[in-house]
Amino acid sequence: MKKTLIIIILGLSVLSVFVLGIFVPKIEQTIITIKVESVEFDHSDEIEIENTDGSTSKIVRLTENNVYQLKWKVYPYDEEKGQSNATTPDVTFASSNDQVTVSDDGLVTFPSDAKKTITTTITVRTADGDKVDTITISLYKEQSGVIIF
Repeated sequence: MKKTLIIIILGLSVLSVFVLGIFVPKIEQTIITIKVESVEFDHSDEIEIENTDGSTSKIVRLTENNVYQLKWKVYPYDEEKGQSNATTPDVTFASSNDQVTVSDDGLVTFPSDAKKTITTTITVRTADGDKVDTITISLYKEQSGVIIF
């Protein structure tokens, strides 16, 4: 008796699945891809200073370890959410100076034993390779800051 009951339940389940497969309409999914429009470095933490010749430069302060955290935005960007709306907002970084490293998360590190000015151009590139921005950073040991050009 138990064996028959199991067979009947299984038979109804298979029949239900078969009937549902025939009468339930299939839902098609549409995948929307939002392409990257641009990538830009964020300069919101810069301070403008006046040079001895009357010109101005923008400067940010380094930590004790001679590091600077880059900030950037991939557009389209949702200010309320604080994130890109692009389907693939991933970026990579490169430094033009072998003495200066930049990590995957945008942490720029200058040599701790630097005795003179060191300049590098950091490039941020979107994952699709189409959008690029650059920033030039110089470490001036005497001023304990970074000049952004």
